[in-house]
Amino acid sequence: MQPTVIHARDTSTTSPVAIAVGACLALILYGQVSQGAYQYFRRYPKDGYDLKAIIAGLIIFHTIHTVCVTHVCYASLVGASSHSGEALYSFVFSLGSFWVVGPSSGITLIIAHCFFARRVYKLGRQPVAFSILMAALSVLLIGMTTFYVIEVIDGNGLWLSKIEIIVVLGLSLLANIALTWRLVLHLRNSRTGFNSTDTLINRLIHFSVNTGLLTGVLTLASIVILVAWPANFAYYPVTAVLAPVHASVVLAALNSRRSLVDRGSEGLELRSFDLDMAPRLHRTGTTIQFTTPSGTILEGGEASAGASADVAQAVQVHFAPPEDEDVDVDAASIRKTDSVV
Repeated sequence: MQPTVIHARDTSTTSPVAIAVGACLALILYGQVSQGAYQYFRRYPKDGYDLKAIIAGLIIFHTIHTVCVTHVCYASLVGASSHSGEALYSFVFSLGSFWVVGPSSGITLIIAHCFFARRVYKLGRQPVAFSILMAALSVLLIGMTTFYVIEVIDGNGLWLSKIEIIVVLGLSLLANIALTWRLVLHLRNSRTGFNSTDTLINRLIHFSVNTGLLTGVLTLASIVILVAWPANFAYYPVTAVLAPVHASVVLAALNSRRSLVDRGSEGLELRSFDLDMAPRLHRTGTTIQFTTPSGTILEGGEASAGASADVAQAVQVHFAPPEDEDVDVDAASIRKTDSVV
């Protein structure tokens, strides 16, 4: 009996495997993204509507992307039993869900870039060249993604669609490099000389560089594999995880804000990174002493009239341990003092 030889370009064997690997990775990352989104909405309910809209958009389009990737995997595995070679290749390309994977992934990437572009915008006035570059990349990304969707609906040529995918990925890579470079440059110029502040800045720089490298390498790998091996879906596992990786990076950046504040941020303005600088109550009871110009004093939790209005009184407020570990306190509403005036 002659042994069965599997060639690298045999689409009847490599295509279903590559699609299945991409679907498994996408489902694993979808669970991570869902957990991150749950943590975000639970821990940061007071964030602005712009951030909430970005996260909601990420979840919606990432869910569409995951559903389509799963359907393509199921259909290709079922179709592999009745199709082989070029027939299987044509069968996969006839699936409507296969053509939705690209646009949903592209929109997810655009939303992720909008999040980091928002951070760069909040840093302050940007150079004219950088602003023009980001505006051009944004318009091209949105335009190419829209044109790709229209072409898929019209059912135009396959090769032209591949060219558009490569162009969209290339624009995403350029936007990723530009945003990462601008964030790192701003952080390097924000050093204050204080050890705690510079340590926090170094952590932010490392995070920005690592996430930029991760998304950039994946995008570049997708372009290279799509150009080198377009016939056997070898690019599919890498392109299938682009959307969930970008969504995970955005959620990691948002959910890490509180830990960064807890590690110290004195002497550094980090509002552009949406860091919550207000102090928080802990689970242990807290006693806060402050002075008031009135004669109203809290005694055992009850209000009573005291001395004249021109005499300041010391007030002690006892806080019970809060049920929620994420209670925020407005720093401007409470002023501490160690002695009675």
